[in-house]
Amino acid sequence: MAAKVSRAYFGVDDFYDCHCVNDEQCEKITGSCINGCSEKYSGPSCQKQCNVGTYGSDCSNFCYCLHNVGCSDDGVCPSGCLNGWQGPHCNIGQICKEALDQIFRHCF
Repeated sequence: MAAKVSRAYFGVDDFYDCHCVNDEQCEKITGSCINGCSEKYSGPSCQKQCNVGTYGSDCSNFCYCLHNVGCSDDGVCPSGCLNGWQGPHCNIGQICKEALDQIFRHCF
């Protein structure tokens, strides 16, 4: 017999929130999501929130926002990029001008 699903909660007494992608149903007992976790969540039951500086499915993308502020669900930094980072998602490091800089990763 297949486990029942719940739209918003799982576990004993529906104690935990589901965090499935596209608000899909999660498995009633374990909370697992068939198509993965919603943005900003990871783990087998999608209960672990992404750390600051990560975003996307399973928190697999990085952003380097100014003042260590978290980025939006699509990776945009609300206050701009941390010094040394650029691009729409603040995930592109500065280009080193000299070969020695590239080796030692000292780019200013």
